Amino acid sequence: MDELVSSRKVPKLGPEIEAVFSSYPEPIQEPILRVRSLVFQVAEGRNEIGLITETLKWGQVSYLTEVTKSGTTLRLAPVKKRLNHFGLYVHCQTQLIERSRDIFSVEAAQGVFEFEKNRGLILECGKPLPVTALSLFINHALTYHL
Repeated sequence: MDELVSSRKVPKLGPEIEAVFSSYPEPIQEPILRVRSLVFQVAEGRNEIGLITETLKWGQVSYLTEVTKSGTTLRLAPVKKRLNHFGLYVHCQTQLIERSRDIFSVEAAQGVFEFEKNRGLILECGKPLPVTALSLFINHALTYHL
């Protein structure tokens, strides 16, 4: 199993972001916060990404590379009508999901995550987070424009 590296500094949740995460179904809250931590950990390891801005877009918690403009926006949100699932979403006009289908075809077939059209990776609560695969996807998203 992949484990998150906990030694890196992850910013404290702001009140608006905390309220959104707290409104999510209970099973989603812990794993979605782990993916949030992973976003910051991946960004910290790459100088060209720079600081990550955590904000709300369309009511979803979103991560932007506002300073460097190196990447596309990442969003974290529950999947509608699937209480035990949440997604890591990107702009639908990027090629990230298409590339990820090719890169992770073996893992996806084994249920690591599934894809939602051309806009997101879907994760199921209760399953181990595929940290290595998620880290690679997050890195690709945060450096998309480089």
